[in-house]
Amino acid sequence: MGLLDKILGKTKDTAREIGEKAAPMAEKAGAAVGGAVDKARSSVADHADDVKGAVDRATDFVDDKTGGRITGALDKVDSVTGSAVDAVAGAPAEAAEAQTAAAEEPAAAVAEEPAAQPADSPASP
Repeated sequence: MGLLDKILGKTKDTAREIGEKAAPMAEKAGAAVGGAVDKARSSVADHADDVKGAVDRATDFVDDKTGGRITGALDKVDSVTGSAVDAVAGAPAEAAEAQTAAAEEPAAAVAEEPAAQPADSPASP
């Protein structure tokens, strides 16, 4: 048996030992993550209206401060947030599909909004 064969054999043995030790750790980690996800879903479900209301108030504030220049984009934020909250809280699959579709549109909505001129600067000719 050559030196390389001995090294290969030792490497395989070491890899097998590491795999045997890692498997229980991976199972524990998976269980912990699963538990955390369940707790997060439960928390979002319990406070879905609060989250949606807070986002709505924040977008209304921004809309007020921007003079309505980006209302379309802010409406998309409200819509996407509501869909995401519903999806995380375990709402039907339609909510997740709506979230995916709406998430693709905010950039287009912002691009469609006209650029506003500052109040103290003259308009471009």
